[in-house]
Amino acid sequence: MEVTLRIFLPVTSADRMYAEAKLDDSSGTLQDMIRKLHDLPLCFSPGEKWQYGWSVDVLGYLVEVLSGQPLEVFLREHIFTPLRMTDTDFFVLPEKQARFASAHARSKQGTLIVTDTPTASKWSQKPTFLEGGGGLVSTASDYFRFSQMLLNRGELDGVRLLSPTTVDFMTVNHLPGRTMPIMWGSADWDWMLTGWGFGLGFRVLLDPVAAGTTASRGSFGWFGVYDTFFLVDPKQDLVGIFLAQVTPPPVYPAAREFQTLMLQAIVR
Repeated sequence: MEVTLRIFLPVTSADRMYAEAKLDDSSGTLQDMIRKLHDLPLCFSPGEKWQYGWSVDVLGYLVEVLSGQPLEVFLREHIFTPLRMTDTDFFVLPEKQARFASAHARSKQGTLIVTDTPTASKWSQKPTFLEGGGGLVSTASDYFRFSQMLLNRGELDGVRLLSPTTVDFMTVNHLPGRTMPIMWGSADWDWMLTGWGFGLGFRVLLDPVAAGTTASRGSFGWFGVYDTFFLVDPKQDLVGIFLAQVTPPPVYPAAREFQTLMLQAIVR
């Protein structure tokens, strides 16, 4: 089982205000985060730049308000249960902790050290802060089902969650040219995502040559902080999932090589 989180690249003077507000305080709630966010300025005017931030968390709060359900209940009833994603939640039940993977980090000497174990993990208990933009625990098989639903334009095994038109709209670039290339990372490392745009929750491949990939134009996906990665390539009818459980991602580009080898293995 693996964990997905978000990571931020500080690029504006407003970032310190966001950091000092402790928006990701695990002792609070999603509503507490929204109250703090309400008093903070935008980092820049909409359409000027792209920055990975708190927008999906705001969306998670809107889901709660509009549905009248806590976020975990809405996700379970409307996504996880219909798709038979039986191992996806905001925490790991005691009877499943033996299957929960440890997380690792790099020491200053370059060796791997364990930073999160199944029994001592913060994901071993139900959190009060249910983020709209991260924090779910899942498995490769569950995430494959979610990705396959997207590849199928909103449907899996006779269950339709989204209309084909909605998925098509989500998976095209919504950024103006002046905001690209986009960057993603932290104060310690960053990636310039040349050749990629961004849709509604995914990076979207606009120029395979500039991006240095053999994936098809229109492919989409995203990363996780523990060197996790997923790619949906509609033209190749392909889903790829890579879960390494290391943060920050190693210097060796394992996820990129996984993508290259996966695409090279396709024989038509």
